[in-house]
Amino acid sequence: MRILNFLTLSCSLFLLLYSGACFSQKIVSGPIQGHTTDTSAVFWVLTKNTLSFNIKENFSSPSYNVVIKEDTMCSAHLKNKKAYKYTLYFPTFKTPYAAQGKHSFYNYSVFLNGVKYNDYKITLSSQKDSVFMFGSCAYIGKGFSRVYRPWNMTKIFKTMSKVKTKNMLWMGDNVYLILNHDLKSTKSIYRRYVGVRKQKNMNKLLSSNKQHYSTWDDHDFGPNNTDGSYEKAALTTAAFNNFWVNPMTKNKKGIYYCFKKGDVSFFMTDSRTFKINGGSSLLGEEQLKWLKKELLTSKATLKVVILSNQLINAVEGHESYYDFERERSGLIDFINTKKIPGVVFFSGDRHHSEINVELDQNYYPIYDITCSALSSPRPKLRGWGVEGDIPTRIEGSFITKHNYGLLVLKNSTAGKSMVVRFVNKNGVPLYEHEIPITKLGY
Repeated sequence: MRILNFLTLSCSLFLLLYSGACFSQKIVSGPIQGHTTDTSAVFWVLTKNTLSFNIKENFSSPSYNVVIKEDTMCSAHLKNKKAYKYTLYFPTFKTPYAAQGKHSFYNYSVFLNGVKYNDYKITLSSQKDSVFMFGSCAYIGKGFSRVYRPWNMTKIFKTMSKVKTKNMLWMGDNVYLILNHDLKSTKSIYRRYVGVRKQKNMNKLLSSNKQHYSTWDDHDFGPNNTDGSYEKAALTTAAFNNFWVNPMTKNKKGIYYCFKKGDVSFFMTDSRTFKINGGSSLLGEEQLKWLKKELLTSKATLKVVILSNQLINAVEGHESYYDFERERSGLIDFINTKKIPGVVFFSGDRHHSEINVELDQNYYPIYDITCSALSSPRPKLRGWGVEGDIPTRIEGSFITKHNYGLLVLKNSTAGKSMVVRFVNKNGVPLYEHEIPITKLGY
């Protein structure tokens, strides 16, 4: 009898553990929507304990094609000592020709290990897209990095998840890889990424039916203020490409690309891969050639160039395009000589927001909109203090609170204009500046 009871108890425990393992599969982060057009969308999904990942449309018409790719190499680095492992999937949606341009979204269901997990929505781009969210410097402490900053301020990501826009631009320092800890190996780099992606409010933003586009800065790339000579650049590049789904420029080294939304073209540049500290190169010859060609041929009213470092503020002691004067002058001279209208620059890095403008030196005023920080330590917490008078800074635009940016392209009886707004973690506007398109070379 005792043996029978023991066997019964053992079987019960086995079934309990087995059923627990079977039902512990879940989506850890995502689905994160990446580059999207009116005909297709690419996603990023991180799952746990999944042997299969499937997607089905919720209704018969219109239908779409789904191609699912599992990144087995990346998933191998995400294994740990426990029984489970993480798996990365990259679903690609392609709408049928008959349905193209007729719908603003599609519904779909996700199945993990053959069991329905949840319902989701794909938001498609359109020629009417006119509101864009942006920001930089998203510090989230996990594990060892909590020593540097024991508390996390992530409410801003929850607030941003509710903003009514289809598009979010990540302008660098989207993750902070700690030297001699996270940067030791591929495994430690990926562990850091997973820790950030699992954070509740960050995941809420990333999976909030927005289309995410990103470039990087020094802390995604390597040590502080490093350049393209960093010996582990291949590892951080692979990790970046494994955790974001950007429309990369084919057959090119580095993280740079462009895309168009409505009447705005965005040019995401790479300020690390080609950088040579000492003043000789920031974007590099190959990338600059690409950027000039794309600016020259763009038909968009507004052409937004994303730089991780500032273009105009020349304060010493911080990274700036002024540190590469020959390259910087060459780019601005090209815009002036070719009379390319509508070019503005966005930047991050500085842990404060501001708008700088060169009024008299160019074909038309050149603006640099800096937006930082989303959640990283602010200037007053780092002893930087409020900087002195900056001749190029627009009065009132200097913001040291955690904030994100909104770019709104407006049409009114007075004509087109672009509005830049800095918003705090509670969704309250801190500053707004409007620039008529006629002031941008039109």
